Amino acid sequence: MNTSKPQVQEVKRQRPSWDDEHAYDISVNWSFRRWAWEFLRRNPEYQAIKPNARGPGYRDLYARFGRTTLKDFNQHYDTPTPGDESRAWLPERHSGFYVPKFSSERELNLTLKQGEVAVVLDLSRTISAGRAAVESMLSHVRADLMAEMDRYESLLRLKDAPLPKIKKPRRHKLLIRLRILDAIYANASDDEIITCIYPPYNRTRTLPTGDALSRARRMLSEDKKRAQALMNGGYLELVPLDYLQDKSGTKEEDDSKSDEE
Repeated sequence: MNTSKPQVQEVKRQRPSWDDEHAYDISVNWSFRRWAWEFLRRNPEYQAIKPNARGPGYRDLYARFGRTTLKDFNQHYDTPTPGDESRAWLPERHSGFYVPKFSSERELNLTLKQGEVAVVLDLSRTISAGRAAVESMLSHVRADLMAEMDRYESLLRLKDAPLPKIKKPRRHKLLIRLRILDAIYANASDDEIITCIYPPYNRTRTLPTGDALSRARRMLSEDKKRAQALMNGGYLELVPLDYLQDKSGTKEEDDSKSDEE
């Protein structure tokens, strides 16, 4: 068993030119999982992990960043990684999948903690009904899970535990916060960030004055806080958003009245 501690290394990566919005590919088409990866790969603690870290001793490290495998932060989002499956984020995976051997029974003893559920599906029902029965069963499971979520969240409310709000952030705000992280990395000043990122000042590259400058600096201060939060774990809230259907009525985040200023 590998009990060695995760190794760290000095890292340096070429980042996009933060002062050029067009340097960030076609970010308007990025999935939320792609956004999550872009914020995670800018996390200094994640960057310090040795790229070839493997083995049981590193699983807790993966989980710390919400990952099931380690992807080199230098790699592009679409670059395959050995052992990196499509569902490489913990928020999009179930915790276990158990089946008995064919023509036999298997006794399972599961200890469930609060917040965990066990679901049993009888695939023999698909023999006569066809594979469409699986979709029907999954629909039934989804309904039961939603009911259990209501009960579970009610218990959390009784314990005064805060519940996360499901919201889709505006992609243009995510891009602003990503560029701010890169600007900080490049040692750009606040005034440089304001004149390069925020409209209308980015059109003329002119710093505002008076009250307009005060508002812009407040906006930047808030965006810096949100950018740091996204880099330091907030990215995990983005991962499941790709699975939300449009009909869910989930709206994009309107997190600041100053967005339009």
